[in-house]
Amino acid sequence: MRVGQTKVVRFEQYKDWRLSYALNPFALTKNKNGFEIHQFIKFDTSGSQYTYIQLLGFRIKIYDNWVNAFDPTPFHVHYKHIE
Repeated sequence: MRVGQTKVVRFEQYKDWRLSYALNPFALTKNKNGFEIHQFIKFDTSGSQYTYIQLLGFRIKIYDNWVNAFDPTPFHVHYKHIE
């Protein structure tokens, strides 16, 4: 990537379960001395988005709209790494 360029990065869940739960997808921007990660997190309400959870050797399908039963507040993740 060149300095100032932003790309959307996605994890394939079966390759890295833990990271795909937290950041999938996210925007990665290359800076002169490092990089930044940005992601707006708001759980889907339509019932069409889902995540597979690996739990005790089982693969369980969880719909994003189920999380809304807990009334989550949407938020923005911003991480800046400077070398």
